[in-house]
Amino acid sequence: MGLNEKEKETARMIRSQMPHIIIDSHVHCSPKKRGQALINEAASIPGNMFNFFPWGKHRSFFRRVFCDLQYIATTLGFPGKDESNNAYILHLSRTYKNCIPIFLSSNLPEKGWGRLFAGLKMYPSSRQKSSAESKISDVFPEGALKSADRSKRAIILHLPRDIFSHIEELLALAAKYPGISFIIAHMGNIYKDRKDMGDILGTIKPAKNILFDTAMITDAQLIGRTIAKLGCGRLLFGSDAPFSYIRGRYFEAENKIRLQSLIKFSWVNTAEHCDYEKEAKNFKLIHLNIIEAILGAVKEVFGETSRQRTAKEFIFHANAKNIFQGRD
Repeated sequence: MGLNEKEKETARMIRSQMPHIIIDSHVHCSPKKRGQALINEAASIPGNMFNFFPWGKHRSFFRRVFCDLQYIATTLGFPGKDESNNAYILHLSRTYKNCIPIFLSSNLPEKGWGRLFAGLKMYPSSRQKSSAESKISDVFPEGALKSADRSKRAIILHLPRDIFSHIEELLALAAKYPGISFIIAHMGNIYKDRKDMGDILGTIKPAKNILFDTAMITDAQLIGRTIAKLGCGRLLFGSDAPFSYIRGRYFEAENKIRLQSLIKFSWVNTAEHCDYEKEAKNFKLIHLNIIEAILGAVKEVFGETSRQRTAKEFIFHANAKNIFQGRD
Protein backbone atom coordinates (compact mmCIF):
# COMPACT_ATOMS: atom_id res chain seq x y z
CA MET A 1 0.00 0.00 0.00
CA GLY A 2 1.57 3.22 -1.14
CA LEU A 3 1.38 6.53 0.71
CA ASN A 4 0.48 9.78 -0.98
CA GLU A 5 2.52 12.93 -0.31
CA LYS A 6 0.20 14.13 2.45
CA GLU A 7 0.43 10.77 4.19
CA LYS A 8 4.22 10.67 3.84
CA GLU A 9 4.42 14.04 5.59
CA THR A 10 2.10 12.80 8.34
CA ALA A 11 4.19 9.65 8.75
CA ARG A 12 7.36 11.73 9.13
CA MET A 13 5.67 13.90 11.74
CA ILE A 14 4.34 11.03 13.87
CA ARG A 15 7.65 9.14 13.72
CA SER A 16 9.38 12.13 15.27
CA GLN A 17 6.93 12.10 18.20
CA MET A 18 6.53 8.40 18.96
CA PRO A 19 8.54 6.09 21.24
CA HIS A 20 11.27 3.99 19.67
CA ILE A 21 9.29 0.79 20.34
CA ILE A 22 5.59 0.54 19.46
CA ILE A 23 3.13 -2.25 20.28
CA ASP A 24 -0.04 -2.27 18.19
CA SER A 25 -2.50 -4.20 20.37
CA HIS A 26 -5.08 -4.95 17.68
CA VAL A 27 -3.89 -6.40 14.35
CA HIS A 28 -5.81 -8.99 12.29
CA CYS A 29 -3.93 -11.47 10.15
CA SER A 30 -4.68 -14.56 8.07
CA PRO A 31 -2.85 -16.55 5.39
CA LYS A 32 -3.43 -16.00 1.71
CA LYS A 33 -6.37 -17.99 0.39
CA ARG A 34 -5.74 -19.58 -2.99
CA GLY A 35 -8.34 -18.56 -5.55
CA GLN A 36 -9.68 -15.66 -3.45
CA ALA A 37 -9.16 -11.95 -3.94
CA LEU A 38 -7.78 -9.87 -1.09
CA ILE A 39 -10.86 -7.62 -1.06
CA ASN A 40 -14.30 -9.11 -0.52
CA GLU A 41 -16.37 -7.22 -3.07
CA ALA A 42 -19.62 -8.49 -1.54
CA ALA A 43 -18.88 -7.21 1.97
CA SER A 44 -21.87 -5.45 3.52
CA ILE A 45 -19.90 -4.07 6.50
CA PRO A 46 -16.26 -2.89 6.86
CA GLY A 47 -15.45 -5.86 9.11
CA ASN A 48 -15.98 -8.28 6.20
CA MET A 49 -13.98 -6.23 3.70
CA PHE A 50 -10.97 -8.56 3.52
CA ASN A 51 -10.97 -12.26 2.65
CA PHE A 52 -7.47 -12.56 4.13
CA PHE A 53 -4.49 -10.41 5.02
CA PRO A 54 -1.10 -12.13 5.41
CA TRP A 55 1.62 -11.04 7.81
CA GLY A 56 3.95 -10.04 4.96
CA LYS A 57 1.61 -7.24 3.88
CA HIS A 58 1.51 -5.88 7.43
CA ARG A 59 5.31 -5.95 7.62
CA SER A 60 5.55 -4.01 4.36
CA PHE A 61 3.21 -1.35 5.73
CA PHE A 62 5.09 -1.12 9.06
CA ARG A 63 8.42 -0.65 7.27
CA ARG A 64 7.01 1.99 4.93
CA VAL A 65 5.31 4.06 7.63
CA PHE A 66 7.46 3.56 10.71
CA CYS A 67 10.88 2.98 9.11
CA ASP A 68 13.48 2.80 11.90
CA LEU A 69 10.98 2.41 14.76
CA GLN A 70 10.55 -1.07 16.22
CA TYR A 71 6.97 -2.17 15.57
CA ILE A 72 5.44 -5.10 17.49
CA ALA A 73 1.93 -6.39 16.76
CA THR A 74 -0.52 -8.23 18.98
CA THR A 75 -1.91 -10.46 16.28
CA LEU A 76 -5.19 -12.35 15.93
CA GLY A 77 -7.24 -13.88 13.17
CA PHE A 78 -10.40 -12.79 11.38
CA PRO A 79 -13.94 -13.38 12.67
CA GLY A 80 -15.39 -16.71 11.55
CA LYS A 81 -12.02 -18.14 10.56
CA ASP A 82 -10.62 -18.85 14.01
CA GLU A 83 -9.71 -22.55 13.75
CA SER A 84 -7.21 -22.26 10.91
CA ASN A 85 -6.03 -18.81 11.91
CA ASN A 86 -4.86 -19.80 15.39
CA ALA A 87 -2.28 -22.21 13.99
CA TYR A 88 -1.11 -19.52 11.55
CA ILE A 89 -0.87 -16.89 14.30
CA LEU A 90 1.10 -19.25 16.55
CA HIS A 91 3.46 -20.04 13.67
CA LEU A 92 4.04 -16.32 13.08
CA SER A 93 4.85 -15.72 16.75
CA ARG A 94 7.47 -18.49 16.63
CA THR A 95 8.97 -17.12 13.42
CA TYR A 96 8.87 -13.37 14.09
CA LYS A 97 9.80 -11.87 17.45
CA ASN A 98 7.58 -8.85 16.79
CA CYS A 99 4.38 -10.92 16.61
CA ILE A 100 2.44 -11.53 19.86
CA PRO A 101 -0.21 -14.28 19.41
CA ILE A 102 -3.84 -13.92 20.53
CA PHE A 103 -6.12 -16.97 20.53
CA LEU A 104 -9.35 -16.36 18.60
CA SER A 105 -12.34 -18.55 19.28
CA SER A 106 -16.07 -18.63 18.60
CA ASN A 107 -16.55 -21.34 21.22
CA LEU A 108 -14.83 -22.33 24.45
CA PRO A 109 -11.08 -22.25 23.80
CA GLU A 110 -9.25 -25.54 23.86
CA LYS A 111 -7.31 -26.48 27.00
CA GLY A 112 -3.77 -25.21 27.15
CA TRP A 113 -4.30 -22.12 25.01
CA GLY A 114 -2.96 -19.92 27.80
CA ARG A 115 0.45 -21.59 27.66
CA LEU A 116 0.90 -20.69 23.99
CA PHE A 117 -1.06 -17.47 23.51
CA ALA A 118 -0.85 -14.08 25.22
CA GLY A 119 -4.58 -13.44 25.30
CA LEU A 120 -8.03 -14.44 24.08
CA LYS A 121 -10.60 -12.81 21.84
CA MET A 122 -14.13 -14.03 21.16
CA TYR A 123 -16.47 -12.18 18.79
CA PRO A 124 -20.15 -11.41 19.26
CA SER A 125 -22.29 -12.89 16.52
CA SER A 126 -24.52 -10.77 14.30
CA ARG A 127 -27.48 -11.91 16.36
CA GLN A 128 -25.79 -10.89 19.60
CA LYS A 129 -24.90 -7.47 18.19
CA SER A 130 -28.49 -6.81 17.14
CA SER A 131 -30.17 -8.02 20.34
CA ALA A 132 -30.80 -5.64 23.22
CA GLU A 133 -30.71 -8.68 25.53
CA SER A 134 -27.16 -9.76 24.67
CA LYS A 135 -24.66 -9.93 27.51
CA ILE A 136 -20.87 -10.11 27.67
CA SER A 137 -21.21 -13.61 29.12
CA ASP A 138 -22.98 -14.66 25.92
CA VAL A 139 -19.79 -13.82 24.02
CA PHE A 140 -17.31 -14.94 26.70
CA PRO A 141 -18.98 -17.88 28.50
CA GLU A 142 -17.99 -18.68 32.08
CA GLY A 143 -15.59 -21.43 31.06
CA ALA A 144 -13.59 -19.05 28.88
CA LEU A 145 -13.42 -16.41 31.61
CA LYS A 146 -12.34 -18.95 34.23
CA SER A 147 -9.64 -20.22 31.89
CA ALA A 148 -8.32 -16.70 31.23
CA ASP A 149 -8.44 -15.87 34.94
CA ARG A 150 -6.49 -19.00 35.93
CA SER A 151 -3.79 -18.33 33.35
CA LYS A 152 -3.83 -14.56 34.09
CA ARG A 153 -4.30 -13.77 30.42
CA ALA A 154 -5.89 -10.72 28.84
CA ILE A 155 -9.11 -10.83 26.89
CA ILE A 156 -9.77 -8.43 24.03
CA LEU A 157 -13.45 -7.70 24.43
CA HIS A 158 -15.56 -6.54 21.49
CA LEU A 159 -18.80 -5.68 23.26
CA PRO A 160 -22.05 -6.86 21.65
CA ARG A 161 -23.33 -3.26 21.75
CA ASP A 162 -21.57 -0.40 23.55
CA ILE A 163 -20.01 0.41 26.91
CA PHE A 164 -23.18 2.16 28.11
CA SER A 165 -25.22 -1.00 27.56
CA HIS A 166 -22.79 -3.32 29.35
CA ILE A 167 -21.22 -1.25 32.13
CA GLU A 168 -22.84 -3.06 35.10
CA GLU A 169 -21.99 -6.54 33.83
CA LEU A 170 -18.46 -5.46 32.89
CA LEU A 171 -17.77 -4.13 36.40
CA ALA A 172 -19.14 -7.32 37.94
CA LEU A 173 -16.96 -9.53 35.72
CA ALA A 174 -13.86 -7.43 36.42
CA ALA A 175 -14.42 -7.92 40.15
CA LYS A 176 -15.15 -11.64 39.80
CA TYR A 177 -12.10 -12.34 37.61
CA PRO A 178 -9.24 -10.16 38.92
CA GLY A 179 -6.64 -12.20 37.02
CA ILE A 180 -7.99 -10.99 33.66
CA SER A 181 -7.04 -7.73 31.99
CA PHE A 182 -10.24 -6.72 30.20
CA ILE A 183 -9.13 -4.75 27.12
CA ILE A 184 -12.26 -3.08 25.76
CA ALA A 185 -11.83 -2.85 21.99
CA HIS A 186 -12.81 0.24 20.00
CA MET A 187 -13.22 2.32 23.18
CA GLY A 188 -16.34 0.31 23.96
CA ASN A 189 -17.73 0.92 20.44
CA ILE A 190 -17.83 4.68 21.04
CA TYR A 191 -16.24 6.42 18.04
CA LYS A 192 -17.08 10.05 18.85
CA ASP A 193 -16.74 11.85 22.17
CA ARG A 194 -19.85 12.34 24.32
CA LYS A 195 -20.14 14.21 27.58
CA ASP A 196 -21.68 11.26 29.41
CA MET A 197 -18.60 9.20 28.54
CA GLY A 198 -16.96 11.01 31.43
CA ASP A 199 -19.47 9.47 33.85
CA ILE A 200 -18.80 5.99 32.48
CA LEU A 201 -15.04 6.45 32.80
CA GLY A 202 -15.46 7.69 36.35
CA THR A 203 -17.45 4.56 37.19
CA ILE A 204 -14.79 2.34 35.63
CA LYS A 205 -11.82 4.07 37.28
CA PRO A 206 -11.70 1.90 40.46
CA ALA A 207 -11.67 -1.30 38.36
CA LYS A 208 -7.94 -1.33 37.58
CA ASN A 209 -8.17 -4.41 35.32
CA ILE A 210 -10.43 -2.66 32.77
CA LEU A 211 -8.55 -0.94 29.96
CA PHE A 212 -9.40 0.42 26.50
CA ASP A 213 -7.80 0.16 23.08
CA THR A 214 -7.94 2.77 20.33
CA ALA A 215 -8.79 0.46 17.41
CA MET A 216 -10.39 2.63 14.69
CA ILE A 217 -10.71 5.60 17.08
CA THR A 218 -9.76 8.91 15.45
CA ASP A 219 -11.38 11.33 17.91
CA ALA A 220 -8.71 13.14 19.95
CA GLN A 221 -11.35 14.52 22.33
CA LEU A 222 -12.57 11.05 23.24
CA ILE A 223 -9.02 9.80 23.76
CA GLY A 224 -8.12 12.90 25.77
CA ARG A 225 -11.18 12.48 28.00
CA THR A 226 -10.14 8.88 28.67
CA ILE A 227 -6.58 9.86 29.58
CA ALA A 228 -7.79 12.69 31.81
CA LYS A 229 -10.19 10.39 33.68
CA LEU A 230 -8.21 7.14 33.87
CA GLY A 231 -4.62 8.23 33.39
CA CYS A 232 -2.31 7.02 30.63
CA GLY A 233 -1.90 3.55 32.17
CA ARG A 234 -5.32 2.33 31.07
CA LEU A 235 -5.15 3.00 27.33
CA LEU A 236 -3.47 0.86 24.65
CA PHE A 237 -2.68 1.86 21.10
CA GLY A 238 -4.56 -0.47 18.78
CA SER A 239 -5.30 0.03 15.10
CA ASP A 240 -7.61 -2.79 13.90
CA ALA A 241 -5.32 -3.24 10.87
CA PRO A 242 -5.88 -4.04 8.03
CA PHE A 243 -9.25 -2.27 8.37
CA SER A 244 -7.35 0.86 9.44
CA TYR A 245 -5.51 0.85 6.10
CA ILE A 246 -8.49 2.36 4.29
CA ARG A 247 -8.72 6.09 3.63
CA GLY A 248 -11.78 7.47 5.36
CA ARG A 249 -13.38 9.39 8.20
CA TYR A 250 -16.34 9.18 10.56
CA PHE A 251 -19.49 11.27 10.39
CA GLU A 252 -22.80 11.37 12.25
CA ALA A 253 -26.07 10.70 10.48
CA GLU A 254 -29.47 9.81 11.95
CA ASN A 255 -27.93 9.65 15.45
CA LYS A 256 -25.43 7.03 14.31
CA ILE A 257 -21.68 7.24 13.71
CA ARG A 258 -20.84 5.97 10.24
CA LEU A 259 -17.66 5.55 8.24
CA GLN A 260 -17.03 7.31 4.94
CA SER A 261 -14.45 5.86 2.57
CA LEU A 262 -12.46 7.21 -0.36
CA ILE A 263 -13.13 4.01 -2.31
CA LYS A 264 -16.72 3.08 -3.11
CA PHE A 265 -16.76 -0.24 -1.28
CA SER A 266 -19.94 -2.32 -1.38
CA TRP A 267 -20.85 -1.25 2.17
CA VAL A 268 -20.66 2.46 1.26
CA ASN A 269 -23.96 4.18 0.46
CA THR A 270 -23.85 5.24 -3.20
CA ALA A 271 -25.80 8.49 -2.78
CA GLU A 272 -23.68 9.53 0.22
CA HIS A 273 -20.48 8.70 -1.64
CA CYS A 274 -21.49 10.99 -4.51
CA ASP A 275 -22.03 13.81 -2.01
CA TYR A 276 -18.54 13.62 -0.49
CA GLU A 277 -16.55 12.11 -3.39
CA LYS A 278 -14.58 15.28 -4.19
CA GLU A 279 -13.80 15.92 -0.52
CA ALA A 280 -12.76 12.29 -0.09
CA LYS A 281 -9.66 12.90 -2.20
CA ASN A 282 -8.19 14.50 0.93
CA PHE A 283 -8.93 11.52 3.18
CA LYS A 284 -5.90 9.93 4.85
CA LEU A 285 -5.33 6.41 6.07
CA ILE A 286 -7.35 5.84 9.23
CA HIS A 287 -4.23 4.20 10.70
CA LEU A 288 -2.43 7.54 10.60
CA ASN A 289 -5.50 9.38 11.91
CA ILE A 290 -5.60 7.10 14.98
CA ILE A 291 -2.01 7.91 15.86
CA GLU A 292 -2.49 11.63 15.21
CA ALA A 293 -5.51 11.58 17.53
CA ILE A 294 -3.50 9.94 20.33
CA LEU A 295 -0.62 12.39 19.94
CA GLY A 296 -3.04 15.33 19.87
CA ALA A 297 -4.86 14.09 22.96
CA VAL A 298 -1.63 13.61 24.91
CA LYS A 299 -0.52 17.15 24.02
CA GLU A 300 -3.89 18.58 25.01
CA VAL A 301 -3.90 16.82 28.40
CA PHE A 302 -0.26 17.34 29.37
CA GLY A 303 0.71 20.46 27.41
CA GLU A 304 4.33 21.14 26.54
CA THR A 305 5.76 19.17 29.47
CA SER A 306 8.01 16.17 29.93
CA ARG A 307 4.94 14.16 30.95
CA GLN A 308 4.06 13.89 27.27
CA ARG A 309 6.95 11.50 26.69
CA THR A 310 5.93 9.31 29.64
CA ALA A 311 2.30 9.22 28.52
CA LYS A 312 3.23 8.18 24.97
CA GLU A 313 5.56 5.49 26.31
CA PHE A 314 2.68 4.01 28.32
CA ILE A 315 0.07 4.18 25.54
CA PHE A 316 2.22 3.05 22.62
CA HIS A 317 4.37 0.48 24.41
CA ALA A 318 4.53 -0.08 28.18
CA ASN A 319 0.86 -0.88 28.88
CA ALA A 320 0.75 -3.62 26.25
CA LYS A 321 4.15 -4.94 27.32
CA ASN A 322 2.99 -5.22 30.93
CA ILE A 323 -0.19 -7.05 29.95
CA PHE A 324 1.27 -9.47 27.43
CA GLN A 325 4.72 -10.06 28.92
CA GLY A 326 3.64 -13.22 30.74
CA ARG A 327 3.46 -15.29 27.57
CA ASP A 328 5.86 -18.18 26.97
